[in-house]
Amino acid sequence: MRAEDFFGFAKRQAQIRAEMEQDIADIREEYKGRSKTALGLALMPFGRELGDMKRLYGEGLDVQSQGESFFKLFQARFVPNGLYLLD
Repeated sequence: MRAEDFFGFAKRQAQIRAEMEQDIADIREEYKGRSKTALGLALMPFGRELGDMKRLYGEGLDVQSQGESFFKLFQARFVPNGLYLLD
């Protein structure tokens, strides 16, 4: 993975996060006056995805140095006993 590829990946992750946060704000506005259950069900997929992103990458790959971000990505994606061919 070249630095340019990684930068594009980190930028796209930040964009996805921002889009989901905007979707959450839109849902909260749309569901005003509805039950908390309905709101919770509407927000559930976004909360799960944002939680997974935060668990994997912390606050984002673009808030750390390039080396720290690469390391965070590798920690999140590599699993024990996996086969990885690196050049």
